Amino acid sequence: MHMRKLLCALAIPFAAGCLSSTVPDVSYWMVNYNKSCAVAQKPKYGIVRVSMVQVRAPYDAREIAVLRPDGSMAFDPYNKFPAIPSQIIRGAAIDALASSGLFASAVSASSSVSSDVSAEVSVLKFALDCRNEGSRKAIAAVAVRIVDRDRRSAAIAEGVGEADASSGEYSSAFSSAFTSAMADALGAL
Repeated sequence: MHMRKLLCALAIPFAAGCLSSTVPDVSYWMVNYNKSCAVAQKPKYGIVRVSMVQVRAPYDAREIAVLRPDGSMAFDPYNKFPAIPSQIIRGAAIDALASSGLFASAVSASSSVSSDVSAEVSVLKFALDCRNEGSRKAIAAVAVRIVDRDRRSAAIAEGVGEADASSGEYSSAFSSAFTSAMADALGAL
């Protein structure tokens, strides 16, 4: 009986991976505003408050969503965002709105500055597209809604963006795809 307990005690570290070969490192990737979203020469709206940034399920996970050739989706346990995507995209969304030229300026939801309109940003798709053999790209689709002071929808537009991700530099690829999607949507407002 003692021998069985001893063998079980010795097997636990191996089963848990403690004494096995090294486990691959997890990489954490950011999403930043990385290029101009200028679509207007002069502001169409005053100050915009970014009241909401949401990422729709199933793209709202910390693990990068991967679209596969067979139509299924996987989540990469070794490539993650450092926080849920809506939290890390918020700053890039504010920067994109501020640079668009459509607004006098852009402020966050927590700002005490009075605003003329609000913006709601919904990320409809945010994934690594591996559906085509030999191709890996970051894709993003967004909807931007402008809401007036009376809480009526003043305008809404959707945009899409993609960027080559074959280098494995996912921060750059997702930043470019998101910024392009925002520029596309803002250009249609």
